[in-house]
Amino acid sequence: MVNLNELQYVCNEILGDLDPTFIKGPINWADLHCVEAYQKTNHNGVSVLGVVICEAVPVNEELHHAIRLGLEEHGWDKNMDVITEW
Repeated sequence: MVNLNELQYVCNEILGDLDPTFIKGPINWADLHCVEAYQKTNHNGVSVLGVVICEAVPVNEELHHAIRLGLEEHGWDKNMDVITEW
């Protein structure tokens, strides 16, 4: 069973450790945080994990990539959904 609270906690730890000088784009670094971790079943019946990050532009591949790498380093699936929003 997936612990979504742990996923959200780890994601927030990763966000806190990111270096703002290496990730470009509109990001409110002062309030950047994970507001949701979720698990859903896609149209193919495959379970998908994801996180929703608040205070960043929706399209920021650098930030999405950094989050996925950080999650992978903590033992999570790097292919999970990463959604950013204001």
